[in-house]
Amino acid sequence: PGVNGTNFVSDVQIFNSSASTANVTAIFTPSGADGTTNFAAVKLEIAPLQVVALNDVVTAVMQTAGTGQLDFSGDVGNLIVSSRTYNSTSAGTFGQSIPSISSDEAIGAGDLATVTLLRHNIDFRSNIGFAEVVGGSGTARFTFLDSAGNTVGTTDYPVVPFTHFQTALLMDAIRADVTMIGNGRIAAYGSVVDNHSGDGMYIPAARAFAMERVVPAVHSPGLNGTFWRTDIWTTTGLTTTLQEDVVPAQTLVPLFITAAIAGSRTWTTTDNGSCGEFIPVMPISGAMRAGESPLHLIGIEQSAARRTNIGVINVDRAAPVGIRITVYDGAGRERGRFDQGIPPAQMFQIPLSAIAAGSLQNGRVTVEAFSAGGAAVAYASVVDNRSGDSYVVIARKAR
Repeated sequence: PGVNGTNFVSDVQIFNSSASTANVTAIFTPSGADGTTNFAAVKLEIAPLQVVALNDVVTAVMQTAGTGQLDFSGDVGNLIVSSRTYNSTSAGTFGQSIPSISSDEAIGAGDLATVTLLRHNIDFRSNIGFAEVVGGSGTARFTFLDSAGNTVGTTDYPVVPFTHFQTALLMDAIRADVTMIGNGRIAAYGSVVDNHSGDGMYIPAARAFAMERVVPAVHSPGLNGTFWRTDIWTTTGLTTTLQEDVVPAQTLVPLFITAAIAGSRTWTTTDNGSCGEFIPVMPISGAMRAGESPLHLIGIEQSAARRTNIGVINVDRAAPVGIRITVYDGAGRERGRFDQGIPPAQMFQIPLSAIAAGSLQNGRVTVEAFSAGGAAVAYASVVDNRSGDSYVVIARKAR
């Protein structure tokens, strides 16, 4: 249970991108526990090119309750894992997508990462937290800063192996710089919740990035009375700046960003507060070109409850790119495909229903470049048809 009558559950999707069966152990460690001695575990067998859904994973799969972290071991090299944590209401669901993180992406000794977009006011509350991912220990140090870069507080939190920790942010900070002292490695994050709707937004800690990145931005009406807009946070030097409703006209465009630290929220108002999603800025250096492995999107749904849009950005400023989008069901059967050319530094977004007819649960999408020249990043926006709340899935390459 959460604040203001909310009750959150987590659904997990796992895609085996290889041609061999993956034998995997899922391990749940309760918050605050030492994961070497206090955990629950189940074995999973995931067929090639299959998506497995672990809905309400803590209660239905792990047969327990409460909060914690979920770790996967075994044949994990070709897995793509994503999750959604959400609160169900009479008006639909409100929640946040949470991508998986590998141990080498986590924060270790000598690393510095930042959680941005934090809010603490009458409309929003924030939590900060972390999960230890390698079985190490030490101290996680969070340094909280205001928009001018002034330190408003520093707190050290003990880290034990495979533990999960979360606490409310009780100060007026817009970002937190996170470091690790000891031999542990942590996945740190913020969770910002609308006090009126109960909608949450998961914000992973990110390292400063010296190269250009891109994010989709919108100012446009949507279905069922929604009206979507994008806010951008950027940090240059010590100063963090919020640009609200950054796209002035009714359009959907890619924004190219050079600030070392940045993040975005795309959102709509509701009858009670707002709902939306954090969208991370995507490095241009990681874009896919023709001849490279495809990008994968999981957690795709098309039903009476939810609809999905697929977006692709050509990050090349000089050359066009031809893109093929292929839709599969959870068992790996193709449901439809669509080809589209994208001019330089442009994007397009298409409803899943325009590619694949009928309902689709636990679906997945591949995005491939079939013409040389440009390079692409991709995402999916999955929208609750009742609440209007969305969650965004960023396309990933198999490792």
